[in-house]
Parts: sequence; C-alpha cells; structure tokens
Amino acid sequence: MAADYLIRPYRGRQDTGAILRLIRRELVPLSRSPIGRDSLSDRALIARIRQGRTLVAAGRDDEVKGFVHFMVTSRPNVPVLLQIDMLAVEPDSRGQGIGSALLREAEAGGRARRCTAASLFVDEDNDRAHLFYQRAGYRTIQYWPSLRCWELYKPLIPEI
Repeated sequence: MAADYLIRPYRGRQDTGAILRLIRRELVPLSRSPIGRDSLSDRALIARIRQGRTLVAAGRDDEVKGFVHFMVTSRPNVPVLLQIDMLAVEPDSRGQGIGSALLREAEAGGRARRCTAASLFVDEDNDRAHLFYQRAGYRTIQYWPSLRCWELYKPLIPEI
C-alpha cells in the first residue's frame, strides 16, 4: 500500500497556520521549560521556522499531517551538527510512519550538508517522543535541569 502522504518543503503561506497550530497544540503543552509569551507569538515562531529548514508531511488533499524543523550548525574547528528543532504529527495521523519519514528526511538533509551527527532535546515528561527517538537510533547523553529536557544524539556517519 502506498503512503497516504508525501514529504515536501514547507510552503510559507500555505502551511504556516497548520504548523503554528501543531506547535501550540502538540509541542507547547509538553514543554516544562520556562517559555516566554514573546517566543510563542506568531511572529517569533515564523522567524524561528525561517531560521532553518522545514519539511511537511502532506496528505492527498495537501493538508499538513506533520512537520519537522531542523538547522545545521557550523563553527570553526567543530564538526557540522544537525539540530532537530521541532517535530510534530497530527494525533489522528500517528502510527503511519509519518514521524519516522520526516526524521529520516531531516537526517538525509543533514548528511547532504556534511553533518556528522544529529542532536535534539526532548521535554522531560515526553516519554513517547523519547522512546520514538531512541528507536530511531538516538541515545540520551544528558539531562539539562535548567531546560527540563533530555539531550539526545545520533552519529550520521558510519562508525569505523
């Protein structure tokens, strides 16, 4: 059976409303770190999305079923790192492989940009996401009490 979705680049005017709703409904309630109201404004969230790259899982009707937002960080004398910033899937679309497909595409985008590893944060009470990323090959490397988040890491190049 063919997937009922396709992964495509973010389309600002078309996708922004659905992505903002997903962030507010699926990600913000799980966050235990102090979040200022300013960082949740439409303007701030759109600016954050524009800082990196966003991929969307769209249904046959082009409705947003999920998205992943990621950035590539590069500094002198430091390996290039893929930072998975946000990933969310509509509740009624979970269990269809959408989250896994979005994560694989983000990782492929990181590899194409010469990233040697991927990193992300999971809120301390988000056990489902923590398990999801562990199943995808991420390992927990530390807990950040000030953020109330776990940091996870995955090499993107084969270990020799």
